Amino acid sequence: MPYSAFEHPAWKDFFQVLRGCFQLPSSTTIGGELLQAQYVVTMNDVLLALGKHSLIYFTLDNATNLQGKQVINMMACGPKPFFLEHFTMELRKESAANLLQKLHVEL
Repeated sequence: MPYSAFEHPAWKDFFQVLRGCFQLPSSTTIGGELLQAQYVVTMNDVLLALGKHSLIYFTLDNATNLQGKQVINMMACGPKPFFLEHFTMELRKESAANLLQKLHVEL
């Protein structure tokens, strides 16, 4: 569902009935600062969970997004999978070195 759906009068009325004093954030806030804050919390949780495993496998898959650009999805697999990141492909050939650079991983 697009974040702009929460600006529809029916959604606003729905939340007003649920809790009248609640101020529904704008779609820009939901899809911007709130989403980014939750992403940071989730990624920290993922990295902490991965740090507890002595053996981790990484997988990559390639896809094309709606704009026709190629993307790489990176997933870490221990006892359970964790989605790590998706990268938009650049004009240069992707390598392990520049993927690590994109992840900001220090060896």
